[in-house]
Amino acid sequence: MVGFIGVLSSSLCILILVFITLIVGYIDSLLPESSVFRIDEATFRFPISSYYVTDDVINELEFIISDLKSNKDFVVDSLAIGCSEGFDIDKASANNLMVFNSIKVSSGLDIDSVMNNKPIFDENKLNYCYVDILRRNNG
Repeated sequence: MVGFIGVLSSSLCILILVFITLIVGYIDSLLPESSVFRIDEATFRFPISSYYVTDDVINELEFIISDLKSNKDFVVDSLAIGCSEGFDIDKASANNLMVFNSIKVSSGLDIDSVMNNKPIFDENKLNYCYVDILRRNNG
C-alpha cells in the first residue's frame, strides 16, 4: 500500500513539473521577441526585458542607438519612456516604473528623454516597459 502511494505521489509530482514547464514557456512566448523593432517611420521601440532600467539596459541602449546612427542613418532626437498596464501591472505600478525608468535613463544617457503621460492599456498580453527612440525631424 505504501509503495502504491509513493508511485502515485511521484507521478503527480512529474505532472506538476511538466505543467510548470508549459506555463513558463507560454509566459516566455508572450514577451516581445526582438531587442528593438520599428513602430513607424520616426520611432524605434526597445522593450525592457525586466520592468526596470539597469546599467546593462543603458549599455545595450547606447549600442542600439550607435547602431541605428551608423547603419540606418537615424539621427536620434529624444527618448520616450513608457510602460503598458492592464494584464499583470496596475496603473499605479506602471506610473511608478515610468518615473523610475525616466530618472535612470536621464542620468545614464546624454540624450533628451521624456516620460509618456500615461501607460498604454493592454489587458490581452504580458505588460512591459519600453524606451522609444525618436528620430530628429529633418524638415
